[in-house]
Amino acid sequence: MFEIILKTLKTKYAHLGLSENILKAKAKQLAKAVKEEAEIDEAAESIQADLEISQTPRICTISSTT
Repeated sequence: MFEIILKTLKTKYAHLGLSENILKAKAKQLAKAVKEEAEIDEAAESIQADLEISQTPRICTISSTT
């Protein structure tokens, strides 16, 4: 079940730019609670807020020459 959940999370939340480790950790948590494939989408949606908080901030550096 873990692999199916992980694939779902990677697809559903690709736009967040999360690391593989974060997605794997969340997939492991969900795999403990999800018993059937039909429950995966609902479970994935239930952690959306957590994943958005975990989103990696993009840091841009600007170099200036004087």
